[in-house]
Amino acid sequence: MTDRMKRFSPIVFTVALLGGCTQQAANVSDDAQFAEAGAKTVAELEVPRTIKPGAAVEFTHVLRFKVAPGEAGIVDFTVNEDYQSGLLKLEAHGSDGLSVFGASSSVQFSMDATRTHNWSVNFKAETDGVYYLNVSALAETEGEPGSRRGYAVRIEVGDLQKATKTSNSIAPTQMPSGETVIVMEAEETIE
Repeated sequence: MTDRMKRFSPIVFTVALLGGCTQQAANVSDDAQFAEAGAKTVAELEVPRTIKPGAAVEFTHVLRFKVAPGEAGIVDFTVNEDYQSGLLKLEAHGSDGLSVFGASSSVQFSMDATRTHNWSVNFKAETDGVYYLNVSALAETEGEPGSRRGYAVRIEVGDLQKATKTSNSIAPTQMPSGETVIVMEAEETIE
């Protein structure tokens, strides 16, 4: 080693050691904050709000009435966007077993005048169960690439207990331990 390296080695080591001590002190401080937060109720805690990347669009919805199998239903959406101009395109699609019909399944709104848009979507399911109405929003502004946002509405059709019984065609079995299980047939190939 040269004389210069011998002189600077203790200094580098000391700086590295102090850096580690500083980090450890910060962790102790974080632990104290977490302990203090544990004494607060969930409502009192300040939780940072994050916004997912995508279109500056927020949805709220109301299901007009409870729907029976084979009966048409309507979901009313309120869509709030945060743009000065452009075009907002909305499309609705149902999960398996839920059909979306009518001219309202796909709409467009100008984002020039108002920031709040109302939209009603018609749907129908033939059997009891839980379905999802999926909405896709595409905000297009001049000179910028389009930005998307997704939203889903849970829709309960008919009698959910009846739907659960018919979807589980295999009867549950009571184990000696008292646990209820569903035993299904399976094939195993050992090579």
